[in-house]
Amino acid sequence: MNSKHTWELPEAIGVVRWLDSVCKDDPIHFALGGGALLRGYSDSHLDIIVTPNNTSEDYNGPTYARQMIQDKTSDILSGWEQVNSNEDSNEDYDGDGKAIHTCNMDGRTIKFYFVY
Repeated sequence: MNSKHTWELPEAIGVVRWLDSVCKDDPIHFALGGGALLRGYSDSHLDIIVTPNNTSEDYNGPTYARQMIQDKTSDILSGWEQVNSNEDSNEDYDGDGKAIHTCNMDGRTIKFYFVY
């Protein structure tokens, strides 16, 4: 693999493991997706899928999940922005059941896909 890639698979796996350990007591799970998983690298951003823990009733949507992540990672992740929303609803999902938020880690972009 070329070290010029923005994200490479070993580091991407490390980020997901780190998030899982930081948020281990929260009702969410993390999974890797996108180019880092499929090709072993990504030249643009890291795709991370966030799903509710199906054994918990404490999950209250993507805004709640994002806030849990932000509170525990503010020293590492910054610049959070919501990429999509459904303006016809009070929920922050787009029409296909996910909310997309981005943030930065060491000057590189992570794209979180919150699904419900």
